Amino acid sequence: MPGAATARQPDTGSVVHWELAGTAHGDQWAFDLGNATVQNSAGSAAPSPGCAAGSAPFNDGPGHWAMNSALRHLATWARGGARPPSGQPLSTVLRDPATGLATGGVRLPDVTVPTRTLTGSRDTTGSGVFCGLYGARDPWNGDADAWDRTTTATRPTPISPPPRNRCSPGSTRPTPTT
Repeated sequence: MPGAATARQPDTGSVVHWELAGTAHGDQWAFDLGNATVQNSAGSAAPSPGCAAGSAPFNDGPGHWAMNSALRHLATWARGGARPPSGQPLSTVLRDPATGLATGGVRLPDVTVPTRTLTGSRDTTGSGVFCGLYGARDPWNGDADAWDRTTTATRPTPISPPPRNRCSPGSTRPTPTT
């Protein structure tokens, strides 16, 4: 999640921290499986696939693979087994020039060998707070999607000035380098 680095904790004897590149708090997989529960809990505030109309679809990266692995490691550790391995933190400055994603962190296959841009950020203009938790995916199709043609006048203001090779504000496409 954007800004999560400010709450980082060091690994300890009882805490192991993993950060995943290209994932979101929730994603398409979580939406598909858990939407009924979210609808029951959040009512009309729950996200819908059309939230933030005209923006990219929900992130569909396999973040659940990492969650399954983390739970297996945790169960083993809780039974007296080996402590899970530590994960490399995501960089808050360096970006992968091919995808615009932060470097470091756990790199799932869909990020290591990408066919689309996966991000934890999304344009949430005109939508509820939950919509932003599901990130975004942007197929590499020559910028043929409506969200690829967003003008800078309609993009949200970035939290901080984008460093070189970072995604442009409001976009899931990397900023070209010169």
